[in-house]
Amino acid sequence: MLKTIITFYLLLSISSCIAQEKDTATSIINYQKEVMAKLTGKNTIAKNRFLRQRASYEERVISAEYLASELIRSGWLVQFQKYQTPQSNYFLDMFFSPNKGINVVGKLLASKPTKKHIILGAHYDSERNSPGAVDNASGVALCLALAKKLQQFKHKQYNVFIVFFDQEEDDEVGSTVFVEKIQKENLEVHSVHIFDLIGHDSDGDFALTLQSPAPLLEDIYLRKAKEDNIPMQIIGGAGSDNKPFLEAEYTTVHPFEELDDRTPYYHSPEDSYETVNFEFLANTTNYIGSVLAEILENNK
Repeated sequence: MLKTIITFYLLLSISSCIAQEKDTATSIINYQKEVMAKLTGKNTIAKNRFLRQRASYEERVISAEYLASELIRSGWLVQFQKYQTPQSNYFLDMFFSPNKGINVVGKLLASKPTKKHIILGAHYDSERNSPGAVDNASGVALCLALAKKLQQFKHKQYNVFIVFFDQEEDDEVGSTVFVEKIQKENLEVHSVHIFDLIGHDSDGDFALTLQSPAPLLEDIYLRKAKEDNIPMQIIGGAGSDNKPFLEAEYTTVHPFEELDDRTPYYHSPEDSYETVNFEFLANTTNYIGSVLAEILENNK
């Protein structure tokens, strides 16, 4: 009889854990759908305002305010890094106004005082005439879900920044300005993780590409990918806001969609909410969460 009772409670406990995991996955998907719908114009992002793109300064200001409010709701300290910089060369300056933008910077303090920081970043602007769902509301939605997850970590060895960069589509202006800022401040950086293009997975294998991972990060990312049965390919170069960080020689990694299974709607009006694979996005979010747990909780 006692054996039967123990078996019953064991099965009940297992069932409860499975249900909890499903609820967690469902809650991540529901939240990321909400974020993506607002950023891509499926739903209003502000009172009576739909964003069909995030390209003009006005559209980016509205987006930045929304992202700041979401980070604050998750308990993060938030600042705006407003900037104005010249165009990339003299001749462009003759015909176009200076670059003007806003980086949204959220900060979560470590469990014990430390000078070291981890930076998680994603650009929130879109190509002109594109809703910018996969590129890059997907990376933004991943970071906002991580903002909630990281608050639940019992121990955090490092301070964490989540930075939503402006003007990646204009030659990484926002991230370049941010790198210049942290260099001037001599900020101690453990590692930089850039998220872009994480919403398309037509073959359903949850595969990812790692671009130019530093050796320390490559080891952790590959080990956790193996544990989670995620196929992984490694390439070099720089394809997003990882570029200015790599050039400044920070310890950097850029995970994105499988190289041979990237969104076919890149920089087009079809890069819409309806094309996003939310199961893939949520799975990648949980995977990145496990990577960060390894770094933050185990002092890697």
